[in-house]
Amino acid sequence: MKVEKSIKISAPPEKIWPFLVDPEKILMWFDSFKKCEYVTEKHTGLGTAFYVEEKVPGPLRLPAAGG
Repeated sequence: MKVEKSIKISAPPEKIWPFLVDPEKILMWFDSFKKCEYVTEKHTGLGTAFYVEEKVPGPLRLPAAGG
């Protein structure tokens, strides 16, 4: 599945960029994330990886086994 959304932000890229790459700042605006943190020692550039936990709205219901 692919989801896209865009908004116009009246600010220069250098002001916005930290909010897209810093886990603490991502949590300030990405309200469906419960947790976001680096999982690599490298925190910038190619190879940087994050661990993310998302909030699940409401109870999670799974079908019963075998049926």
